[in-house]
Amino acid sequence: MDVDKSAVIGLAVRIARILRERARSRQISVKFRTLIRYAWAAYRMGIMDLARLRGVSCKVSPPPTITNNHFYRKVEEALVEELDAEIVYRRGIKYLVLRKED
Repeated sequence: MDVDKSAVIGLAVRIARILRERARSRQISVKFRTLIRYAWAAYRMGIMDLARLRGVSCKVSPPPTITNNHFYRKVEEALVEELDAEIVYRRGIKYLVLRKED
């Protein structure tokens, strides 16, 4: 299966933007791995509804070309560049911290 990595990166940025806009608090943190799963589910299923993505993402497993550190770094760069996001490690797990603009 041929994967369009730039499309998955773009979807990850779109999903992070939606999460930030719909957040009730000024700051949210999302597991980086979860965001990648959401982006992969959106790519495979062609849906952008967050409620459906949350339900479908546990049933779809991304390929190894998407779940490696090289791809993670590309997604990190895109998120930091476009959304001014912050990457934080907590208990050995990578989190994406998004802050709302005032």
